[in-house]
Parts: sequence; structure tokens; C-alpha cells
Amino acid sequence: EEISYKKIQLNKALPDNHEQQIFSLSDNEYIWKIRRLRLINNKVVQIEEAKIPVSVFPEMNAEIIESSIQKHALSKGLQIDSYLTTYQAVNVSKEDAELLGCKKNVAAMNITNRGFLASGELFIVSDIIDINYQCTYHTPFNSESMSYRDKK
Repeated sequence: EEISYKKIQLNKALPDNHEQQIFSLSDNEYIWKIRRLRLINNKVVQIEEAKIPVSVFPEMNAEIIESSIQKHALSKGLQIDSYLTTYQAVNVSKEDAELLGCKKNVAAMNITNRGFLASGELFIVSDIIDINYQCTYHTPFNSESMSYRDKK
């Protein structure tokens, strides 16, 4: 399936106190605030809002936003280590429904990602609203967890 992105917004801004803290930024360091749509076969399925320190990506433009931010990070020689991801069921807001082409209050998945580099540095925080969320995981059996539960 064809995946593409469409830029909605790109702003360079001073971070608020929370953003400054999570990215370990000083008072004069900026972040990129990005908003984009993710399309599959030209159908909008996600709205993503991302924040990235300007120090990580001094250059940012529509071409980068409308492609893979992960691939851009790797092309710069950054080593992505892991993501901390949270999933939460939500209802779509009126504003988001207009962008997604659905009705207000339709069920959706809110996916929040924090991306970490091998250095431990947080390089991106993204918040995604997905109206067509489906995910399958293959996980190894955790015998330690079973033993722990059996002891209780």
C-alpha cells in the first residue's frame, strides 16, 4: 500500500516548560512543531503532531515532513534506539474529524510516541490520531511472568 504524508503546519518555537524539561533544553533553544496528515492509498487515516528539538534537525522543511522523519534521522547518522509508545482509545474532535473526513466523536486510537537515540537523548515526541488503527504483535512467551503469577 502506498503511504504518503501531507504537511499541515511547520513552526519553529520556543518550548514551554514541559517541552524544555523532556528534551533537556536551555532557555534559548527552539523546537520544531510539526503537524501532518498520513495517507494510505491517498486516503487520510492519521493526524500527527510532532515536536523535535531544532538542535537535532537544524534543517526542516516540507520535503522532510512529507517523507519519513525516521529515515531522515538515520541519513544524518543518528542511531535510533527505541520508542516508548502509549495507546489510548479516544473520540475524534470536530476539528480532527474535518481533516480525517469522518464524523465527530468517531472512535479512534491516540498513539503517543517518544523516540530515543542510542545516546539516551529524546529526539522526537509525536501524538497521532488514527481512525483506522489495527496492529498485530508476535511476542515470545514470558515464562518468568507465568512463574511469578503461579507463586501468588
